[in-house]
Amino acid sequence: EEANKQRTIGNEHFKSQDYCAAIKCYSRSLSLDHGIAATFANRALCYLKMRDWNTAISDCSEAITIDCGYAKAYYRRALAFEGLGDLRGALKDLQ
Repeated sequence: EEANKQRTIGNEHFKSQDYCAAIKCYSRSLSLDHGIAATFANRALCYLKMRDWNTAISDCSEAITIDCGYAKAYYRRALAFEGLGDLRGALKDLQ
């Protein structure tokens, strides 16, 4: 499936620290299949690396909407809240 292929390519770009290329691949994957929490969480991690805290929070929230038990999304969202200086928001996600 093309969505999985794009996510896999995105993962390779992430490993090479090419976060912009990874984001493009994850976005293409999501345009084909909007229901994969891991793709949102992976794209959020790229935004975290780029210090785009608000966009990371948005992607993590999408992942949590899809899978409310997805721990990585809560953890990554907590990191983004911390980046914004919102320690209450971070703590809430870590509980």
